[in-house]
Amino acid sequence: MSGKTPLKPDEIYHIEDDDDMFDSLKKTVRKAGVIGGIVELIVGIVMLFWPSKTLAAVTVLLGVGLVLLAIVYLGAAIGTPIMPAGWRTLGILSAVLFVFAGIAIFKAPQAVGASLVVFVTIILGMVWILDGITSLFQSSFTINPAASIVYGLVSIIAGIVVLAAPQQSTVFLFMFVAVALIVMGIVSIIRALTFGRRD
Repeated sequence: MSGKTPLKPDEIYHIEDDDDMFDSLKKTVRKAGVIGGIVELIVGIVMLFWPSKTLAAVTVLLGVGLVLLAIVYLGAAIGTPIMPAGWRTLGILSAVLFVFAGIAIFKAPQAVGASLVVFVTIILGMVWILDGITSLFQSSFTINPAASIVYGLVSIIAGIVVLAAPQQSTVFLFMFVAVALIVMGIVSIIRALTFGRRD
């Protein structure tokens, strides 16, 4: 009815805190986000300090990270009541695309050497840009937007760089992706831990 006063974001989150369903959802999103961030961090460190390690193993870990990222965005889209329908749809669409990207990367070890690096970085570039845009949109509907904004900006910049230079040397792409994964992994963990909090 028109006489009802719309709920404020903090009031909605207060209701969520008292609802077992939303509590369970927040825990799932936080857990998936933390695990995904840790995977990104580990992969970035391995790529940066032990570049001689097999690319196939790193590729599989990246695939796992993308699937976990899909869980985070799906949970955020479903569990954020104040998010407009259009942006909620964007979050769900992003989750679906991340799953497909993860599956594509799982199959990437069939490639070898430099071609594998280029293949993975091109997929990561597209995913990072979409991830960054989605993160920036969703930051407007979270109680603690700072981590999502930082993550979104870093993700978009990293995506543009790798897509603009897919034919750069293998060493450049490898090192750039490594550093980007470390930064994004750290921010992703922070973002996950603050998901759904009111303070």
